[in-house]
Amino acid sequence: PSARTTTFAKGMVGSTATAIRSDAHMQAMPAGMVGFTSTALRGKAIFAMMVFILSLFGSAAGGDVGLTNCSAVMPGINLGCCHSLLVSNASSTDLPASRRPLTRMAYASGKSLPYDAGHYHTCKNTDGAAYFLLGWHIVQKDLPVAELGLCLPAMCSKVDVEALVGAGYGDSGVSTAAVASRTQAAVIKAERVVSGFGASFCARASQGGPRGGASAAAHCREYRVVMAALDAAMALAAEAGGGGGGDGWIGNGGGTVRLIVTGGDDRIGFVQRATSGWAAFFLAATMALLLTVSVATGLDLMGQGGSGGSCGGGGGAPRRHDGNGELAEPLMQHAEGAVPAPAAAAALVVAPATTPYRGGSTAMTLTAVISDKLKVLSLCRNLPKLLASPGRAGPTDCLNGMRVVSMIWIILGHTMMMPAPINGYDNPEDLLARWGARGSMWFQLVIGGEIAVDSFFYLSGFLMAYLGVKDLERRGGKIPVLRMVAHRYVRITPAFAATLIFYSEIASRVGDGPFFIRFQRSIFRRCDKMWWSELLYLHNFLPFDSDKVCMGWSWYLGNDFIFFLCSPAILLLHHHCPRTMWLAMAGVAAASFVLTFWLVVHHGGGLYIFGDTYTNYSLHAYSKPYCRIPAYLVGMAFGFINERWISDETRQPKLSPTTRACYLSAAAVGLLACVFVPLSDYRDAESWPPWANGLFLTFSRPVWAASLGVITTGCTLGKLPKLNAFLASPRWIPLARLTFGAYLMHPVVIKWFAGTATASYHFSMHYVASSALFNTVCAFALAAVLW
Repeated sequence: PSARTTTFAKGMVGSTATAIRSDAHMQAMPAGMVGFTSTALRGKAIFAMMVFILSLFGSAAGGDVGLTNCSAVMPGINLGCCHSLLVSNASSTDLPASRRPLTRMAYASGKSLPYDAGHYHTCKNTDGAAYFLLGWHIVQKDLPVAELGLCLPAMCSKVDVEALVGAGYGDSGVSTAAVASRTQAAVIKAERVVSGFGASFCARASQGGPRGGASAAAHCREYRVVMAALDAAMALAAEAGGGGGGDGWIGNGGGTVRLIVTGGDDRIGFVQRATSGWAAFFLAATMALLLTVSVATGLDLMGQGGSGGSCGGGGGAPRRHDGNGELAEPLMQHAEGAVPAPAAAAALVVAPATTPYRGGSTAMTLTAVISDKLKVLSLCRNLPKLLASPGRAGPTDCLNGMRVVSMIWIILGHTMMMPAPINGYDNPEDLLARWGARGSMWFQLVIGGEIAVDSFFYLSGFLMAYLGVKDLERRGGKIPVLRMVAHRYVRITPAFAATLIFYSEIASRVGDGPFFIRFQRSIFRRCDKMWWSELLYLHNFLPFDSDKVCMGWSWYLGNDFIFFLCSPAILLLHHHCPRTMWLAMAGVAAASFVLTFWLVVHHGGGLYIFGDTYTNYSLHAYSKPYCRIPAYLVGMAFGFINERWISDETRQPKLSPTTRACYLSAAAVGLLACVFVPLSDYRDAESWPPWANGLFLTFSRPVWAASLGVITTGCTLGKLPKLNAFLASPRWIPLARLTFGAYLMHPVVIKWFAGTATASYHFSMHYVASSALFNTVCAFALAAVLW
């Protein structure tokens, strides 16, 4: 009993100290912060109460007071779970204290507020133990305001866990005031249980003599600390629920929280608790494909026995170039946009030479043909194509560097944001408090990766115009629109569909950890119904809410496909009536500006990514093509201009060095402004008025694209030789071919590692930088497989 009391008291002191520290952090945060920011810190008092009660029953009960009446001590809990909690340690007195089941379970359970998943693997490897993750969510919010990992006897179920914390919330949740009331009742009950043996220690200590002594005095002090902690817990619960003279911490007294308990029985495998056999089928198909690739590579190596059995040969056909070093492929192979691998990649896929077999049996001939066809999948034939460089540099090679740098920047931003709904951060105040990272310059460099998506819209539009003009001239001013669209769909959809299957059916079932079930549910609730809309590129409208899209990050592909459908009309206008084309592009851009500004202001949108204003912006404007098309149109405009100036040097404008410097300086200022101007709204959260948010969110993206256009033009015309040498380096080419696959795969990597983590991440600049590097390497490696 004394050992349990000591452990319990230390746990209470630790929990109380953590709660006080979090309270101090909370006071430093801006009073107007809304959304999960304030909730995550301020709602932890309710959570603290639950920790106290669970620690009480797990450590203090079953001592010298001999509590064995389960119906009285733990009403609503099945007898097997109750007896396991009360007597499991007592029945293991022949074991050292550190090896007793309940002691190990107590160690494996979380103790630090507001986020502590405990020691997951310790619990999983404790005989007779089961792991549960408790998450307190504000209704309609994905992010938990607090969570706790509990290691309990395997006899306990999720219903028992809810009964232990006194919170059978159901799907609709319960008000914070009700939670506070239940917590207060539980604390009062806990005080009665503790006082039975705590008061006896104090009485013995006051008597002195043989029955007193230092030991009883020490236990008495521990008892008083526990009682003080419980009293503080009751006061905090009353304050959080609005009963302490204020409006409450969550939702101004009207907030609703929902308890979600997950355990091992919730995990869905390929067969276990699976609702269909598709996941197992796709896993088998993936394994068969990998086996086929291995066999094909082996056959190819054996066929190259004369060259040492290496993969050095068979590098594929070289890329064709015209006299200016430009790619000379058809329009249908160029119109892939900027995110996929370079448009000429299709030309690299050559049919393997077949060796005619004269004579021999039909079976031998068939075997030889199959073997020859399989070699198309050989790594020896595909890796050289990935690494191949054009024989001659082209004037637009700087786009390769832009593409790769933009992709890495996007991965950096997603590395910070995407784990939040899955395993989150255990120190949210270091990110969200007024003095936290959100107000720093380096944080703007991280979160600024959001605008890098507009770099891809710019690149896509640029390539469509620049390459489309030449191809249209070769075709006599005609475009086979249906063939062009079909070719585009066939080029990008297989990789898109493969990623969707891998994400929703395979990656979602491979792994383990305290957050893995949450990771699974975040996928299944989005992917089980509306997956088909993504393969039709309608997912920016069906469903309208991007949070319900299976692969939410694929909104870019939906927009880019729609822009691609519009591009033939623009190209034809440019060929037959250029002036009308410029007027049409300007009119579409102006209409988009007006609509975007109105949507942002009307729906209360904002750029502060941690607030409700950004949620409003994301729902109504962020991913909608009618709000994102200006950056694409800017890219097309610069594509037309560069094609004209590069193809005929006499048309290039004669600018003085001063004028060129002014253009380049304006471009640099535009890029920096798009990244760092939002800093004032992050330092003073959501302080910008609606019109300021509307102006920035409307014009920052085309300004970004125009700035990139000026820099691109400077590189293509040879006015920025050093920058062009960096961006146009042949070393970028293999990575540039993989950007499409990296864009598809990097969220899968980030989310999977978050789902299989054993603890919440600890936010810091070092974590973000190192994790982003790791995620980048993994994403490009998977992109190589996808390629």
